[in-house]
Amino acid sequence: MTPAVVLITIFAYFIVLFGISYIVGHRADNQGFFVGNRKSPWYVVAFAMIGSMISGVTFISVPGMVAASGFSYLQMVLGFVVGQILIAYVLVPLFYKMNLVSIYEYLENRFGMSSYRTGAWFFFISKMLGAAVRLFLVCVVLQLLVFGPMKLPFLLNVIFTVGLVWLYTFRGGVKSLIWTDTLKTVCLIVSVILCIYYIATDLHLDFGGLWQTINQSDMSRMFYFDDVNDKRYFFKQFLAGVFTMIAMNGLDQDMMQRNLSCKNFKDSQKNMITSGISQFFVISLFLMLGVLLYVYAEINGIQAPQKSDELFPMIATQGYFPVIVGILFVGLMLTEDGPKVLEYNARFGDPEAQVVLPRMKNDIIDVMNACIDGKLDEIDLQFEDNAAVCVVLASDGYPEHYEKGKVITGFEKFDGKDGYYVFHAGTKLTDEGIVTNGGRVLGVTAKGKDLKEARKNAYEATNWIDFSNKYMRHDIGKAIDEA
Repeated sequence: MTPAVVLITIFAYFIVLFGISYIVGHRADNQGFFVGNRKSPWYVVAFAMIGSMISGVTFISVPGMVAASGFSYLQMVLGFVVGQILIAYVLVPLFYKMNLVSIYEYLENRFGMSSYRTGAWFFFISKMLGAAVRLFLVCVVLQLLVFGPMKLPFLLNVIFTVGLVWLYTFRGGVKSLIWTDTLKTVCLIVSVILCIYYIATDLHLDFGGLWQTINQSDMSRMFYFDDVNDKRYFFKQFLAGVFTMIAMNGLDQDMMQRNLSCKNFKDSQKNMITSGISQFFVISLFLMLGVLLYVYAEINGIQAPQKSDELFPMIATQGYFPVIVGILFVGLMLTEDGPKVLEYNARFGDPEAQVVLPRMKNDIIDVMNACIDGKLDEIDLQFEDNAAVCVVLASDGYPEHYEKGKVITGFEKFDGKDGYYVFHAGTKLTDEGIVTNGGRVLGVTAKGKDLKEARKNAYEATNWIDFSNKYMRHDIGKAIDEA
């Protein structure tokens, strides 16, 4: 990714942020700036709270920790949920009853101005330290991707980043924060889902295979009750999560003012409980990504870095993922007026590819390598001067309701028969043999000197395969016989 592309992406993102800030905050008074005039929808705040609790750092730290700690972090997240509930039913009603703008007003009312100032200063110092760390990480990435290649100093990088952040937050107050956090939440969740999908696809895992891979991994262990001295011990993690959440959310002005922007304390309670439970599932996605990253590294012979935090950046930025090459697969129908386009596929379609690839004379590996290297124009694609027809064998009831696990017989009848193929789709290898495991089970394909012969051969081959709920169409290529 070039510096120009990174900068364009950043500016596009911040244009959206500025737009949000202007729309929601251009008329904000003091109440509007700090608590959004208490008009924020609770479900929007709940969704935004997820983004405020996680960040781009989560992409680095959380997936990497599975090697040493498994899914034990979820024990702490369960503590977060309990902490959220305690805040919702203990602190939130109190803060709303007192009509607070700053939660440290409570310290002033209860213990005096000295306590107020002490609490506010502790919040300010801790927030500045945390913000400094996050800002530093952002600036390091920008220096690597943009400012370094452009020979610009790190100081300019910092000024640029701080200026952008200040502009959109200053403009609209807490309303801006809530809606920009919503955008951030969408980006983070979509990103982690896409990462999981991409790795699963590269490892040829469907949803069932994905779940099985994660579930069978030693890194997916969640609960630890056996050793009280283990840092992963359940009650250590759980209680730490409870108290951490109370400290970082219930006693933190930055986080609490989002909760105080809801219409009333009951809406704020809904927001906190919903965001707490949702956070559990979002963190689970990052941990699942971590397992897949380690599995991916092992399968591809990638040496895992000594620092677990470096695993995701290494795989994401150092070319271990293959280059994405688009495939345009066109479905055509020959009519009296000439060929007509039925569909375009950005993949090798099923069952379209089954009748094309058997007729290709070239080695498919050579063709794929040429696609990867951008040299497909150097390949002389050649196809046999014949025809092929594919008939899909499905499970009765497909696509709505069908049974799985039916034993399939007859594969041996294809041995030694040139021009006949059976492609597996929804099948599974078990101790009983190969069984059905989906709606579209097999693609039976046969070649012939023309379409009529190919159709005859394909339907003949469908009789060689048998399973109890076998179902197929009998009109594939029917017009050929009538021609």
